[in-house]
Amino acid sequence: MIATKLDLAPFLEQFKRFLARPKDIAFNFPEHTWAHLQELESLELAPPPPLPP
Repeated sequence: MIATKLDLAPFLEQFKRFLARPKDIAFNFPEHTWAHLQELESLELAPPPPLPP
């Protein structure tokens, strides 16, 4: 599950208990979205330039 890969499982468990009526939280991503997420995972981004003083 994507929540486990993103380390969101504990947060989502707490959030489900917060809701008035417990509901399952689902990530319904189309297949191409999952492919884009995997591409982003392998990107090497340069750090932003420092802010001027």
